[in-house]
Amino acid sequence: MGNVERIEALRNAKEAVELAVERFRAEGYERSSQNYMNDLEVAVKELDQLVRIANRCETHDPLREGI
Repeated sequence: MGNVERIEALRNAKEAVELAVERFRAEGYERSSQNYMNDLEVAVKELDQLVRIANRCETHDPLREGI
């Protein structure tokens, strides 16, 4: 799997979690499920960070540039 495929997989995973969060909010689950909701939101943030890192790696390859 190349970098482009990895980046696409990360984007897809992030979008799936975002959809789960939206569905969770729309269905109005009980407040006791707030921990689950918080976990999903943290996962989205972490996936977003991974996508940004992967995008930087795709455009800036330190090994190729001899850094």
